[in-house]
Amino acid sequence: MGTSGQTLEDVNLTVRVEQDGEALVVRAFGELDFSNAKTLEAELRRAIGGDASEVILDLRGASFIDLAALRGLLLMAKQSLRNGDRLRLLRATAPKERSGFQRLREGADGISHQTNTRPAVSCDFCRSPRFRWRYPGASRGWLACDRCHAAIQAEDREALLGRVVLALVPRSLSDRYAPRRNQARELHEQFWSTRSGPAELA
Repeated sequence: MGTSGQTLEDVNLTVRVEQDGEALVVRAFGELDFSNAKTLEAELRRAIGGDASEVILDLRGASFIDLAALRGLLLMAKQSLRNGDRLRLLRATAPKERSGFQRLREGADGISHQTNTRPAVSCDFCRSPRFRWRYPGASRGWLACDRCHAAIQAEDREALLGRVVLALVPRSLSDRYAPRRNQARELHEQFWSTRSGPAELA
């Protein structure tokens, strides 16, 4: 079981693990993104693999959740299904992420949701709200706008990567965002490796 009262700090993220009776509560505070999602995933993996009667993921303190973090949470939900379906999600409001939380709601049957909001879905690559294409692959597929779709059809990986990086990394040279550049490349490679067919109109 995870350690009761443990607090972990990462880039723009704080994760607290606390015992609440027989349940284990994992709370996230701050921004949950490419640069720090593994920290939360590691704590959830330990908690789900332990002997707590219930694992509660509390995201009410998260001000931002990006697509990479959501994909990680989906994997944790699947692990929960294999370990007794004990993971529960608490969320009072929708995250600021412009695409993705709806994916978690639709794809993670292993999580019981307590939320009344549904954020808009957008292009998975550049965050444009004007997506029109869906590529099969991963748990739900990939949504693309016309410009990202054109780059994919032309097999122009550099152009697509450029759009991914610009979407995830602010136009700034601050060291704070340096890890996101590497993680943007990971998202880019995930698409090319998991895409399983041609695009269809979404």
